[in-house]
Amino acid sequence: MICIEAGFNWSTVSIERIGMRADSATAPKRRMLPVWYFGLGFWWVWMTWFFDPNPLVPVPYELGTARIAVMVGFALTSLGVALLGGRLAPLYRRRHVLGAALCLGSVGTMLASFSALGISDLQWIYYVGLLAIGLALGPLYLVWMEFLGTGGVRLTGIVVSCSAVLGAALYLVFALVARLNVAAAVVLMATMPWLSCMSLQLSWKNADSPMRFKASARQVSVRPTIVEGAGLLYGLATGLMLSMIIPGSAGLELLVLSGHSQALALGSVGLFMLIRFRPSSRETDPGRLYRPVLPLFVVGFLLLPVMGASRLDVAGAIIGAGFILFYLLSSIMFVEIASRLEASALRVAGWGNAATAFGMAMGVAIHYVVVGTAFLWVSQAVAIVLVGVNSFALTERSISSLGGLLLPLPARPDTCFKAIGEKYSLTPREQEVLALLAKGRNAEYVQKALVISVFTAQTHIRHVYKKLGVHSQQKLIDLVEEFDSPVGLASVDDKGV
Repeated sequence: MICIEAGFNWSTVSIERIGMRADSATAPKRRMLPVWYFGLGFWWVWMTWFFDPNPLVPVPYELGTARIAVMVGFALTSLGVALLGGRLAPLYRRRHVLGAALCLGSVGTMLASFSALGISDLQWIYYVGLLAIGLALGPLYLVWMEFLGTGGVRLTGIVVSCSAVLGAALYLVFALVARLNVAAAVVLMATMPWLSCMSLQLSWKNADSPMRFKASARQVSVRPTIVEGAGLLYGLATGLMLSMIIPGSAGLELLVLSGHSQALALGSVGLFMLIRFRPSSRETDPGRLYRPVLPLFVVGFLLLPVMGASRLDVAGAIIGAGFILFYLLSSIMFVEIASRLEASALRVAGWGNAATAFGMAMGVAIHYVVVGTAFLWVSQAVAIVLVGVNSFALTERSISSLGGLLLPLPARPDTCFKAIGEKYSLTPREQEVLALLAKGRNAEYVQKALVISVFTAQTHIRHVYKKLGVHSQQKLIDLVEEFDSPVGLASVDDKGV
């Protein structure tokens, strides 16, 4: 079995947030993540193959219309899952929904490949196939978010990063296969959604019962407005850029080159994310990881008017890397919201993905309706808009707090935690742990800040949760807020605590 070192025990991930029980008799051991945890990579290559140009694209067809078909389908099913998430959860058990999505995706793959196979040159068949693929993309991505929503931020970072690298590698492999045997490439591509779903089912079988319970119990719908807004903006900019670098008259060579550059951008961003989420790294704050997104977009758009027609794929790859980085970070932010607010990751991700997909479709449409080929002023205008919006709305602080959903608590005097400790019989060390948890810190931060082992940190966190009678970090923060208020402290003083 191929495994990748994760550096933590799956059964104790996010223990400070969900109150899961750990084995107190033995310390957690380092554990390997099985390869099927990265089955999202099969989804990535499938989506990239049909959204970005590939060797099987029928050149006479309108690429912009094809992209709109894929993104509209993706947006519609994502929105549907967000609206119906309460009835669909847990989605991984809805075999009829997943079966329909898988069949629709395979049929769409075949229809979109009819021209390459020499079966039919009718354009409407090609576009219907892409719409079917888009409709299948939504549920098959969101069911992965449902699974990752039970595992925590670091696990999600590792899984989505490795999956992006796997997707990029598979894209280049399929591009080579397509040059040798078109039919083999089409058949292999039609199996990608099935392999992704099978990997997910194996991952659920490896998960423990508390994780399955979380997927079923979390029905709260939270609108990640900051992620929706950012997704709409960056999606629109990316759709506009992709249309600018690939004109309608582009030949097959330019199309293939553009597709390869986007695949390389996907793999490069995946490697970057994997390095930042490695077990020895402390960097898991989405706000800090978000820093390169804006520079990549701005540099790419400013390069558009100065690059030659044959090198526009370079600027496209830079902008594509910025969008892929944002998209991977948005998946992590969905999990963060679900973990901290006990919300449904299925619905949170559904809202966010719908906004991003609609934004990309709008960007492509705007180019063909308004922009044309005015590279200079359009690229400069987009760069100015991106800088302005990021300066006032999409700041590092707003991304870290997810638009105020996860605002950290201000520093509190020691008397507050001492009062809580005396009332709930917390030890001095447990009071220190409580102070860190009340600031939104996780188990890994507690372990490093107090210079203790991972097992000891998780044990202290479990004891704090048990003594306070809470089962999530948000409930713990709410309890601390009550004590921190004048009324709360006064009631404690009246009781002689």
